Amino acid sequence: MAATPAGCSRKSPSPTHSGATQSSPRICSAMADPTASAATWATWTKSPRPRSVSLKSVRDNEPYRGLPRYLFGESMGCAVTLLMYFQDPDGWDGLIFSAPLFIMPEPMKPSWWRLTAYGLLFGLADTWAVMPDNKMVKKAIKDPEKLKMIASNPMRYTGKPRVGTMRELCRVCAFFQESFEKVSAPFLTCHGTSDEVTAPESSTALYERAKSSDKTLKLYDDMYHSLIQGEPDDNAQIVLKDMREWLDARAEKLLASRAAS
Repeated sequence: MAATPAGCSRKSPSPTHSGATQSSPRICSAMADPTASAATWATWTKSPRPRSVSLKSVRDNEPYRGLPRYLFGESMGCAVTLLMYFQDPDGWDGLIFSAPLFIMPEPMKPSWWRLTAYGLLFGLADTWAVMPDNKMVKKAIKDPEKLKMIASNPMRYTGKPRVGTMRELCRVCAFFQESFEKVSAPFLTCHGTSDEVTAPESSTALYERAKSSDKTLKLYDDMYHSLIQGEPDDNAQIVLKDMREWLDARAEKLLASRAAS
């Protein structure tokens, strides 16, 4: 889920899934608090944050200075990755997204009346675990054995989503949908077509609207949300191979260019 530095540039290939089309999903607005909206997250990107500062300190440290700098994110971690990129768009050479959360699927969106009702309590309800639970783990993990192992993890949160969490997810998704055109870095975005946790439209909309000249979309037929950890091993290796090839090609090209200059 977390964003981590990784290693990636060439002409933008067409989507690998012939049925990929850009949709126009509705933005989940922050009805719970009319004074706060996507602008809240726009402000967030203009101020330093601990995670971003920590990764930048590693990136800019002497042993790593001059190496290709890439960010990788998975699921909600893609939101962290994109926010960090917006903080320092010239500081990263590329981005890799695995099943990004930029657009919430309709069944996962909290209802307008719930957000509005809880918003009237002025933050008192933010920690209440009362939002509808759509049993996400079963929709995220395709391999039955891996599902059994992950579902039995005693450290896994099994309660209902909290009010404040869902409100902020709505806000940050609204911010992303207003900001896709600001993405100019090379990127690879991967999504399973059967993902019901984060909408595949997250990847297709970013691909269609980003102004990056080097952008790649990979859609995997009938794969679920957890492309790397939740798919059968053969499927996971396909995804990892695509990521490695994308990263290696761009990192090698970038290193050669810097060595020649």
